[in-house]
Amino acid sequence: MVILSAAAGVVVAVLVFAAIVSLVGSGKAKSKLGSNVFRIGNGKDQAVIVDRNGPLLFADPLEKGRDIYVNHVDPNQWVAVEVHPPGESKSCTVKWSSRSHTFHDPCSGRDYPADGAGLVRYRASIDKSGDLVVDLHQPLP
Repeated sequence: MVILSAAAGVVVAVLVFAAIVSLVGSGKAKSKLGSNVFRIGNGKDQAVIVDRNGPLLFADPLEKGRDIYVNHVDPNQWVAVEVHPPGESKSCTVKWSSRSHTFHDPCSGRDYPADGAGLVRYRASIDKSGDLVVDLHQPLP
């Protein structure tokens, strides 16, 4: 009886494994693992911090190879930008200049405006609950 139960368990495991492999291979499986949305906290609190101290710097918040600054540009506008300028090596990192309110690339000497134009940017906004949220799913055009 024990051998029969064990054999039935192995057969069920093999069938489940085969079904999973078949589903994944069909392209119909959708992964819900992980998220490209990064919640920072209360938007009003974050605005006070950024307005006083400059953009928030996050070292790869979602562990997907993107270090970002989150900046409060206008009362109702937030922006998230990658710290590495396009086409530059990963050793080139823009730095915030509080005097000029620009991001400065020490490798090229180029300055980027506070809204990150010219850098890879992502949507940042305040959600219904008042939290600052950055969507790292897809860069803005």
